[in-house]
Amino acid sequence: VVAAPPLARRLLGLAPAQLAQQPLLGDADLWRRWFAQAGYGEPVPPPVASFNDAALLGQAAEHGMGVALTRELFAADALLDGRLVRISQQAIDEDATRDYQVVYPEALRDDAAIRTFC
Repeated sequence: VVAAPPLARRLLGLAPAQLAQQPLLGDADLWRRWFAQAGYGEPVPPPVASFNDAALLGQAAEHGMGVALTRELFAADALLDGRLVRISQQAIDEDATRDYQVVYPEALRDDAAIRTFC
């Protein structure tokens, strides 16, 4: 969970109930899981913005639009450069429940690499 430095200064150390009142950025389901793991049992407000591109999510957080729930890898450079600040150490294993689809041309249906992967 990250935010731009000016916002992060106000949010560091907040309880989940207080964090839930901030503008949330990202996937609603992931936020629900994050808050549930944090022990927050109330309904979680929907994010003010959702993105299908991690770079856009990071940019929105860097520009102070809200608090982003993102993978550490995607935020690493911004964290190192000070453009984002981690406001919670709590993480979720989002890969555990995510499904992925592989899309490929029909002509590659019998390709050994695709068959191995799928």
